[in-house]
Amino acid sequence: MQGFSQSSEDIRLENDGRKLTCRPKTRDGGFRERQGIDLDRIYNDNGRLVYRKLALVPFESVGVARIDCF
Repeated sequence: MQGFSQSSEDIRLENDGRKLTCRPKTRDGGFRERQGIDLDRIYNDNGRLVYRKLALVPFESVGVARIDCF
């Protein structure tokens, strides 16, 4: 398996370093459209990197529009 830097092109940090974007390689050797990940959602949990997801719930059920989940 190739590493991230060998399987993507045009790797960039955007939004003051809060977002990592690149163009991933396709199986036929071409490249996909730019994709990214929000680095503010990644945290270290005792040596394990965890991506925090957002859960959408009905506003009335908890009194807020969204809740961060792990």
